[in-house]
Amino acid sequence: MNGSRSRTGSSVASKPVSKSASKSPSKPASKPSHRRAASGTSVPIPDDDSFQSSEMFITATEMNGTSHELGWFDPETKVGEVRRITSQLMLVPEEALAIVSERSKSSLDLDESPLADMYPLFPPAESLTAIVQMPARFEERLKCADDVRCHEDAYAELVEFACKFGSRVVVTPGSANLLKRVVVLVCSKLHPGGHPLGRGWAINALAKLLQHSVKQICVWHCFFADRAEQDCSEKLLSTIGLIVETLRQILESGHWLEQLEATDALSKAATELDAFNEDEVPPSLLELLRDAYANIRSPFGGA
Repeated sequence: MNGSRSRTGSSVASKPVSKSASKSPSKPASKPSHRRAASGTSVPIPDDDSFQSSEMFITATEMNGTSHELGWFDPETKVGEVRRITSQLMLVPEEALAIVSERSKSSLDLDESPLADMYPLFPPAESLTAIVQMPARFEERLKCADDVRCHEDAYAELVEFACKFGSRVVVTPGSANLLKRVVVLVCSKLHPGGHPLGRGWAINALAKLLQHSVKQICVWHCFFADRAEQDCSEKLLSTIGLIVETLRQILESGHWLEQLEATDALSKAATELDAFNEDEVPPSLLELLRDAYANIRSPFGGA
């Protein structure tokens, strides 16, 4: 006898039917609107919005298509909690995340609002689009000309912002994307007309970001190179290339003190590689850094 279908939609083993039970007229089985997950939590059938649910299963998708299952949420859950969990899974600070509902195409930006306010008819499932963006406050602080000393703290905060989840042995498209955005902003401030102090702080920030980027791409190469997330390595390699090219320009035309700082930045990147075996370092990274070292010249005229 084939297994029967339970009310939750999961398959169960058949039981012997007594004679008295066999005489009872059978009722047509109703189509279940959800099924029971292995953990004992109901999982909605996709696209079934025919009823109001007491819980909603939320999935967040990055712009490159990487999907993260956030889990189950009740109507009283705050939007900020959804943002917090998305941040933890994407390894991106909450401040850098914009979350958009695929159902309503509206942004979920009121962190103190319960989900019930966003979804009057509470659906069983929802898909969100998670977008990485740079907070405007960093650009505004670096534009401040009244007191250049505030730039020192701004660069320090930028490095902390980009490396917030640096202790995690994992790389996500979102974290690689944010790192690239921070590096682009810092490099854009190293124009020839910049204040010498501000340029020095920017170079110091690039040195730390280069170390972090090298560590991230080696981690990716060790643990995730067999996956399809090639955009992670490409993004990280592009970020390292941008930093190295900026340091090269400083070595060629910068002030001698800035040249020393740029040389030190490249040396620290090499030190970061010492923590990995040779087969754990992407060949493309070795080639990139080898070319950079070939251009290093002492600001005092020696090799």
